[in-house]
Amino acid sequence: MYKFLQKKENSGQTEDFVGVRLGMYTAPEMFEKKWSEKTDVWSAGAIFYSMCNNQGSELLDDLRGQRIDAVYVNGVAEIRALFSNLKQDNIDELIDKIDIHTTVREMLKLMLKLKKEERVSFEALADHDALKPFSQ
Repeated sequence: MYKFLQKKENSGQTEDFVGVRLGMYTAPEMFEKKWSEKTDVWSAGAIFYSMCNNQGSELLDDLRGQRIDAVYVNGVAEIRALFSNLKQDNIDELIDKIDIHTTVREMLKLMLKLKKEERVSFEALADHDALKPFSQ
């Protein structure tokens, strides 16, 4: 996604793409158009959260408390407002409520850091003890 967005930015087409199409897995920095490879880590973490959550709900739905229709522009404005008021504790509390192994919980928390500077990289994630057997 990061490389794709770089190409879109160079062609001047990012406004529509970032504003409407990314939906439920959008990283917080996407709204400032400051994406990096760690943007993809957030998206992967949001998908991983949905897979681990036996309620079948999405991360942003759970943070907001109800379903967001991210296809429409007002949904995007709601997601942007949600991120601007969000604290890391809100995300960590949701992750703690999921009945998953401690190692998986730790990985989710590393992937879903609001500040991309604090978010784990894919390289560091591959070095995580839980994933080492699969990354060689």
